[in-house]
Amino acid sequence: MHLSILNSNKYHLFYYYKYTKLGWITIATNKDSITFLHFGKIKITNCKYILTILIEDAFKQLEEYFNGQRQIFDLLISLNVTKLKKQILNELTKIPYGKTQTYQDIAIKLGNKNYARIVGNTCKTNPILIIIPCHRVTAKNGNCNYVAGSTIKQNLLLIEKINRYQ
Repeated sequence: MHLSILNSNKYHLFYYYKYTKLGWITIATNKDSITFLHFGKIKITNCKYILTILIEDAFKQLEEYFNGQRQIFDLLISLNVTKLKKQILNELTKIPYGKTQTYQDIAIKLGNKNYARIVGNTCKTNPILIIIPCHRVTAKNGNCNYVAGSTIKQNLLLIEKINRYQ
């Protein structure tokens, strides 16, 4: 995967929202990386509302993903998160396209099966949806909670299931 998660003290400088196949999506960036991606038409204070080249590229890659033409994102992202959350988010990026894992699976990979709740909370507060694929994580009982709603999660998983072998 060509995705690098960097620690950053920089915050959003630019943002833009656009209507996509799955509804409105808002993307924010600093000068060189994605810092936020969520569903909805979200106004971000103290940022310029402008379609930068980086945001335009991110929307292009999302459109390719929605159309089944992209399985791996090639975007630089930066987050201001704790070391443990960074480890969890990095682990999420390793879940193969079209596959799911449980919170406990991720916790075990991190070396502590008791981290399952922390993994769930990290997914719930994931600042860069889709690109950091928390939609690929489910509870052990199959529960499909998702910060953007279960319908969007099911649609993302369906896109990946349909296009997995193309």
